[in-house]
Amino acid sequence: MGNRDHPVSSTLGNESNARSPDAEKLYSWLEYIANFRAREKCPACLVVICPNTEVARWAQQEIYTGHPGLILKVLAIHRGNTPVITDVGQARSNIVLAAISAVTQSEHPRFKEIAAAVQEAMKHIDESLAYRYARYINLSLEGDAQAEWNRGMQTMKYPYQGEYSESLLAEGRVEGEARSVLKILDVRGLAVSEEVRKRIMDCREQSLLDVWLQRAIKVQSVEELFD
Repeated sequence: MGNRDHPVSSTLGNESNARSPDAEKLYSWLEYIANFRAREKCPACLVVICPNTEVARWAQQEIYTGHPGLILKVLAIHRGNTPVITDVGQARSNIVLAAISAVTQSEHPRFKEIAAAVQEAMKHIDESLAYRYARYINLSLEGDAQAEWNRGMQTMKYPYQGEYSESLLAEGRVEGEARSVLKILDVRGLAVSEEVRKRIMDCREQSLLDVWLQRAIKVQSVEELFD
């Protein structure tokens, strides 16, 4: 609320694209809020969009910071507080909520209908914005839900379809290179912790993965990979 020059409050969004609990977030979330609040000179709250039940349970925990009286509890958006949107008209009237529904309701038995409603609604909004929604939803999903989403996208004729397909191919190449890094480390008998494995698989920078791939061939320990 408030005018542009003197906002009273603001919301800082953070989608949980890792699709699983991330211990680092329990430390970095407070930093997000503090930095945003200092920069914008206004109160701030953190909203986390949870793609599955496991992440929702994890995100709703109280985070004890160590400072007396300072306990952080983020605002979690999850399947329990998000509507199931299967009606195209409703999706068109609030495309943001429909996209969030597609992410948070990924485990719902009617997910195919939820996805179809969003995809149909995206035909009626700006192409660049529709592309961003489509890519965001794809990256937030996993397993059967992600496969269903992409099946639906393949049957739709969007002006940006080629760009969307290219982005999926690029994501596939990046993930393949990340797996190659891990494979080399495993073959060489180097112990890879779950934290390191997750860091490598979550990386989406092709240039950084190229560096890690070259180093994986000759490093003597996994720690040297990141030096």
